[in-house]
Amino acid sequence: MSERQKDPLGASSTDTPEAFSEFIGSWAQEQQTLDAHRPGRRRALTPEQRQEELLLQAGHAVRTGHLDFLKWALSSAPQIARLIDPYTVFGQHTLLAQACIDENLGMVRALLPFSDPNARDSRGYTPLMITLRVKHMELTREMMAVSDTSLTDDADRTALDIAAATGRADCVEALLPVSNPRRMSGNAKLTPLRRATLTDEGDPIGCMRLLLPVSDIDQRHPISGHTALHDVVSRTQRLQKERLVLLLEACDARIKNNDGLTPLGLAARLERWALADILSERSDPHEVEQIIQTHGEEKLPVTAARLAAQAIGRMSLRTAAEPVLIKQPASPSHERAEESALPNSKKMGMGRAR
Repeated sequence: MSERQKDPLGASSTDTPEAFSEFIGSWAQEQQTLDAHRPGRRRALTPEQRQEELLLQAGHAVRTGHLDFLKWALSSAPQIARLIDPYTVFGQHTLLAQACIDENLGMVRALLPFSDPNARDSRGYTPLMITLRVKHMELTREMMAVSDTSLTDDADRTALDIAAATGRADCVEALLPVSNPRRMSGNAKLTPLRRATLTDEGDPIGCMRLLLPVSDIDQRHPISGHTALHDVVSRTQRLQKERLVLLLEACDARIKNNDGLTPLGLAARLERWALADILSERSDPHEVEQIIQTHGEEKLPVTAARLAAQAIGRMSLRTAAEPVLIKQPASPSHERAEESALPNSKKMGMGRAR
């Protein structure tokens, strides 16, 4: 490469050490660490070893923010962008993934033309999944435009699952048109809606509002039988009442889990009476009555909705216990027969009344 030659990425550089003196000094310290782990690493390097050396230098440039050196390295050996850096700390991954971890948008843009945007690291994460976790929206948009959103990590989670679990409502909205919101994934077998319901990160309410219209809202967990309502009741988390109210607008509060408990019954067992009071508005009145009889009226806050449910429940129970005889309306012929059986005086009175 001649003096001041421009590389394909548009960065003017030279192949002399003076052009990257700051980087060379930083790299010398990195070499000492590498040499300590691999004695004799620098002896008689083969072409493959020289390529690995350049990959290590490029990785160090990404981590330390030396964009000019990275551009020079890519112009010299563009294939290094598709190799896995074996010396990264958090899982072995590509230079692009490292740039996403460091939230360095300039590095990402420099690496994208040479990289595989769907390359997975040692944990199965793609660069897009990494950007969802670091919560850098501009970086996430950059990766969404070039990534396959259907790929899964080693825990069988898609980008939508990770966005929901991290409370990224803006990313959930962008991923919904290209993702399956009803898919159950991971060892826990959770849908994106259930992940948003359970998370304490980001904006869970915003994620839930986006996911509710497109999800199987009353889907039961294959192991516990829990619905999303059971999930909210069973955990202690921020915005718990708000999540419950939002779910009650669409979910069936009468569905039982594998222990035979509705969300209201679970709330009563866990003695979460504030949640039980909210659930009583949409629950079976008979169950509300039974819980009041078992635990006492003082356990549930007195609200108009609960009192109405109590009244309906008691009336229903009383009706079931004491059958009521309902008089059938008389037919015209029956009325004439009754009139003929009356005394003449009464008949005359009835005639005058008519």
